[in-house]
Amino acid sequence: MVAKAKTTKAKVELPPFEYPQGYQLIAGVDEVGRGPLVGDVVTAAVILDPNNPIEGL
Repeated sequence: MVAKAKTTKAKVELPPFEYPQGYQLIAGVDEVGRGPLVGDVVTAAVILDPNNPIEGL
């Protein structure tokens, strides 16, 4: 018989984001890939409208 592993979800509360002085837009950037030695590297940047939040994001 194999025991099932217990899974717990961390509850993280982040403070409200404040734009640094003088900035109006900030792009979040993520990269996917392990570098050019293993294959292609893909990058992306996204600027979301703070007045139209995406539920669950």
